[in-house]
Amino acid sequence: MLRDGQCIQAGEQLPGACIMTHYDHKPQNALRTSGGIGILDWDEATYCNPRLEAVESALLWSEVSPGALARRKFGAYLDAYLCAGGALDRLSPADFAKRVASLYGWIDYLGRRALGEFGDTEREKELAVHRSLAAIRELASVLRGIEEWTSWLD
Repeated sequence: MLRDGQCIQAGEQLPGACIMTHYDHKPQNALRTSGGIGILDWDEATYCNPRLEAVESALLWSEVSPGALARRKFGAYLDAYLCAGGALDRLSPADFAKRVASLYGWIDYLGRRALGEFGDTEREKELAVHRSLAAIRELASVLRGIEEWTSWLD
């Protein structure tokens, strides 16, 4: 299994400029309208390598359960990214760095909630514990899946 720190470090070394991105592009942040799809919840918008944003978004849009992906949806998302002018000739573990780092951030936040750092109620702390355990399982699943997923564009 890939070590998480290796993945994140490799992602930080990817070539290309960072651009302003949504940074949390997933189905829950999209709304179908008569004019197309509206992207909601821009509170996390920041600068990111577009390649990292595209791969994480492909993961989130093709996920059928934590760590389990619909291969055709994953490929279709990245094909659309390529058709729009994105650069992605093949996948490497570095391309999954944003997803790994995002899960680390989510686990950190939930852990702090579980410890009551935000004035959480006992029920909220308990919920944070359960969510953090699920996030840890998802991180392990993502790290196990990276090797398979990198072969999907070959």
